[in-house]
Amino acid sequence: MVYTDGLGYEGNIAAAAILYFNRYKQSELAYRLGPNTQHTVFEGELIAIILGIHLACKFKGRHQKIMLNIDNQATILTMKYSCPQAAQHLIEEIKRNIKLL
Repeated sequence: MVYTDGLGYEGNIAAAAILYFNRYKQSELAYRLGPNTQHTVFEGELIAIILGIHLACKFKGRHQKIMLNIDNQATILTMKYSCPQAAQHLIEEIKRNIKLL
């Protein structure tokens, strides 16, 4: 189980992902994108998914299923469409990396 989240806090945008295996936290990653004048929470959400996929790759082959828990509906819907949109380079990176799982 991988939980992801992007957030804005005190004028900055950040991303985090936490991997649980058998209900125990195994690993986590966080990344600070920078000030909210240059980045958006949407970008943070997408980076969090990339971090989550990276964590999931560590457990590749140990499980038949890996669940990514994403709490942002706009981000989830973004994966569904292939038309150009904001942060397209991050969306393409997610699609490339998801194939590694």
